[in-house]
This record gives sequence, structure tokens and C-alpha cells, in this order.
Amino acid sequence: MSQVAEMVVGLVIVLLVIFALARLLQRMNLVSTVSGQPMKIVGGISLGSRERIMLLQVADKHILLGVTPQSISALHTFDEPPLQTGEAGMEPVVAGHFARILRQATGGSKS
Repeated sequence: MSQVAEMVVGLVIVLLVIFALARLLQRMNLVSTVSGQPMKIVGGISLGSRERIMLLQVADKHILLGVTPQSISALHTFDEPPLQTGEAGMEPVVAGHFARILRQATGGSKS
């Protein structure tokens, strides 16, 4: 193989390793800083094939986001965590006021 071909193969290998490491860090939530503040995805639900509602924790605030392929919109900001702990050994459950705000933000019926 010529030196140019060896250099191209080496470059491709290095790029693949960089992308693989970036993907691994993203999946493990190790890349989670914005302006030095920790940011974490608390949860999310799918509303359609490409629409989602996500709850982010940024420092001590929680932000409810509507995510579509065209845009990301902040629906509500919580000063206190909107989740409460369920029974022992259970996953956290959504509090009543969180569900009410979600229905209002998505234009659902009020009950």
C-alpha cells in the first residue's frame, strides 16, 4: 500500500474511534455540562412518531420541553422537582400538578 492510502486508512480509524467514544459518553450521560452546570434528562414520553416531551434537570431547576424535528420549545419551568417518590422499590411517579400542566401545555382537555 502506498503511504497516502495508509494515511487515509489511519485517519478513518481515528475518526471512527472518536465517534464511538462520543456515542458511548452520550449514552452514559457523562457529557452533561452547560456553562459548568450539570444537566440531566430526567424523563420523556413520545407523543407521536417524531414528537416528544422531555423533562430536563439543570442545576436545581426542572424544564419541560416539547421536541419536534423542527423545533424545541420550553413548555414550563419548575422551581421544585415535579416528581415525587412512589412506594418503596417503585419508580418515581408523576405528581398530579405535573400531569395537569402537561395536559394544558399540549392542549388536552381539562378534567
